[in-house]
Order: sequence, then structure tokens, then C-alpha cells
Amino acid sequence: MKIIMVAQTDKPIPSPKDAIFAPGVLFYSVANGLANRGHEVIVYATKDSDKCGSRLEDLGVYSSHHQKLLTNAERMQRTGQTELFFISSAVEEFNTGKYDLIHFDGPGRASYFANFVDGPVTCIEHGAPDDQHDLKYDIDKVRQKKYFNNLNYIAISNRQRQLGSEFFNYKAVIYHGIDLKNFEFNPAPNDDLLFIGRIIEEKGVDIAIDVALESGRKLKIFGDNYGDKYWNKTILPKIDNKNITCSDHLPYDQVGRAYGQSRAMLMPIRWDEPFGMTVIESMACGTPVIAYDRGSMSELIVDGVTGFIIKHGDTKGLLSAINNIDKIDRKKCRDHVVKKFSLDRMVDEYEEFFKMIINQK
Repeated sequence: MKIIMVAQTDKPIPSPKDAIFAPGVLFYSVANGLANRGHEVIVYATKDSDKCGSRLEDLGVYSSHHQKLLTNAERMQRTGQTELFFISSAVEEFNTGKYDLIHFDGPGRASYFANFVDGPVTCIEHGAPDDQHDLKYDIDKVRQKKYFNNLNYIAISNRQRQLGSEFFNYKAVIYHGIDLKNFEFNPAPNDDLLFIGRIIEEKGVDIAIDVALESGRKLKIFGDNYGDKYWNKTILPKIDNKNITCSDHLPYDQVGRAYGQSRAMLMPIRWDEPFGMTVIESMACGTPVIAYDRGSMSELIVDGVTGFIIKHGDTKGLLSAINNIDKIDRKKCRDHVVKKFSLDRMVDEYEEFFKMIINQK
């Protein structure tokens, strides 16, 4: 196959060192995986990205991530212009007729080009297809309806597909995969609990803190806080740097150690998480996950085997799961990820999906 893949442009791929950028890591893995299998993969990504695929077209433009002198408003405007430039340049090249398929990493501005692409178009949606996120504005719904038949979407979970099927033309569900070399198995953790992710209300960080304190175990938090009301009023007062500690960020090459050292990871989410990379990363290190039954959690975690799925809002259920966490065989957590969420499996399914879409034209 001859494929053009267009990355997101707000950050370099696979990920800047001072942030964890899961879409970039996944994009990078798929592009390299397909190229290593002999396919010609032309990647459009910013100049500060690592080279990947068969060839990188950086167009001489850097991402906005390290543009330190920009205000937030300026950064958003620059990112939008950069994205349009990369998308339009990629479409122009694709329309020369040399390629079989063009793939966009994420919806949004790419959707508007759907009717101007002379060939198959695929797109992955990373977010939640609801009124609070990817369908927040009226234009989002109108746009997705207008171009529905022109875009072949990949869903990242069955729950995401179920929630967004009216507006996103999902043609397949492909679960994410991870490079297991980055997540070493640890059979002998300490007794601490863990939370990794954005420190926002939807992630239920406050619930994790309260339950950890009630269980008598320490909780280590790693994630970006946004200095907002939730952080200042709800989370910060509970951080005593003894029982509850918080670190802003862990580089991607160090996060595996944090998972492996922990007895369990908590995911008391308040929203329909479309996937949850931290869940499979944690289990890959042998660390079971205790999660509320929202979004894709029941698709990732085998209840009673690789963690516990708890009815949403049942804090007593969370506490009971913590008290019973030693019943989980950590090796089975690792084996589950090896079988279902490997990098090779993900690339296999992208390869099959792209071939299917190309053959439908």
C-alpha cells in the first residue's frame, strides 16, 4: 500500500519530553509498523517530530508546543493555521494519484477536506463523541452529518462507537496497543496506590484520594494540573506529601516504573472514557486497575482477573476492591495485555482495515 498519514500538529510526534501525548505515540507506532512491513507510508508531521514511516514531510514548520513566547490564544491560533497547512498540503499531494489512501489523526478540521479528496479517507477519533467534548458545538454536529459518508472512522472502543454512531461513520473498532518493552513487569510492588492522568474532575482524582485515605494506603498522583478551581479547591488541600503525594509529570520512559511499583491503580472516572491508555499500561506492568464501570473500562479490564469493575458511584465497592487487591494475580494482568493490547496486534488491524477501505473504492 501507498499511504499518506497526517499527524496532529499541536505537539511533535511521538511525544515531547515534557508531556505525555498518547495520540502521537500511537500514530508514530502505526506509521513505523506499517513501513516496517514494506508499505510506503508518507507522514506529514511537524519539523520537531522524530522521523517515522517511510518519509517525513515536515513542511519546514515546527509545532506550537515549545513556542514559549506565545499566549494561549496565540498558541491556539498558530496551531489551527499549522493544522490547516499540513492537511491541505497532504491532500494536494494525495490528489496527484500516487497513493491508495489518506489517513487523518483526529477529526475536526480534516473533516472539511473530505469532499476534496480524490480517494479513500480514514480518520481516528480519540475523544468522547458527546455534547461536552467532540460534539460540543452545533457546528460539530452539522459538520459530521454533512461529511458522514465521506469519512471512514476508526473507533477506539465499542463504547465510543455506540455513543457516537449517529455522527461518526465508524467502520471498525481498533483497540490501542503498546510497546511492551517500555512497561516492565513487576511481580513485587509496594503497598501504595496510584493515579496517573489529567487532574480534572472527570477523572475522579478526589474520589481516589478519599478512598485511599479510608483504606489506610498511600496514594501517589502523577499528572498535569491546570491551576483551576478543581485543583485549588478540591485537590490541593488534600495533598499532605505524606499519605497523598502529587508530581506534575513523569516522562514517558519513566512512567512504567511508577506503574510497576504500585499495588493497584485507581480509575474512579465520572465520564465515558473512550479508551484509557493508562489502564493497559498499568496492567502491562502487572498492576491491576480498580475502575468505575464507565466508558470502555469493562472492555479493557477483566473483572476479578486483571482488576475490579465497580458500579459507578459505589465508593464502598472501591474500598472493598482495594482490600481484596491481593487476590489478583499480577502475571495474569501482564498476560492479558500481551494477548489483547500488543503493538503488533494494533498494527495488524490497521493494516487489515486500510486494505479493506482501499478495496471498497
